[in-house]
Amino acid sequence: RQKAWRDQAARALSALRAEEGTGPINADDLEPDPADDLPIGIAQDEHGEALLVPGGSPLPTLRILPQGISRKRLEQAIRDLQLPVVIAREVDEADVVMTLKNEYKQKTPLLREAEERALPIYVLKSNTIPQMQSSLTSIFSLEIDPREAAMRETEDAIAIVLDSSEAVELSPQNAYIRRLQHQMAERANLVSRSRGREPYRRVRLYPDAARSAWR
Repeated sequence: RQKAWRDQAARALSALRAEEGTGPINADDLEPDPADDLPIGIAQDEHGEALLVPGGSPLPTLRILPQGISRKRLEQAIRDLQLPVVIAREVDEADVVMTLKNEYKQKTPLLREAEERALPIYVLKSNTIPQMQSSLTSIFSLEIDPREAAMRETEDAIAIVLDSSEAVELSPQNAYIRRLQHQMAERANLVSRSRGREPYRRVRLYPDAARSAWR
C-alpha cells in the first residue's frame, strides 16, 4: 500500500510540475490541448478531498494519524495547503504518523505499533501549524515560499502568546524577515527580541507584560 501510494503521488506530482513549467518539456507540449480548457480544482471522492492535476490525475488521499499533536491545528494546516489528507483514528487506518519530539522519545504503545507496521513517522519540533505544514509539504514534495512560511509561523506564534501569555521562539530567519516579524509583534502589542548569531539568529515573542522588564 505504501509503495502504491508513493508511485501514484510521484506520477501526479510529475504531471503537476510539467504543467507549471517546472518539469522538462518537448515540442508536443507546446501544441494546444483541448484538455487545457477543462476545469482544474478540488474534487470529492469517497475518501475525502483529492487535488486534481491536469489530465484528471488526482493526488492520492493520505491518511495521517496524529499522536500528541493538535488535531484542530493539523486540520487547519491541511485546509490551508488544500491537500487530500484524511485524519486517521487508528494505526491500521494510517499511511503515516505525525507526532512531537517528546512523544516520540517516550515510545508510546501507538508509536511502537506504528514502527512495527513500518509506517513513516514524522516528528515535529513544536505543536504549531507551520511545523505541520512543513511536514505536509515534505510528504507531498511541494514547494512553499520561505517568506510566506515565516509569516504564517509568526501569526501562529502571536496567537499562542496572546492565548497563553508564554514566550514563543520562532525559526531562524534573515534580517529582512526578522524585521517583518518584529513589526507583526508590535502590531499585536507584543514584545519581541532577536537572539543568537547569524545564520541562526531568530526572534522570540513575549507577552506585553514582559515590556516592563526591559524598561
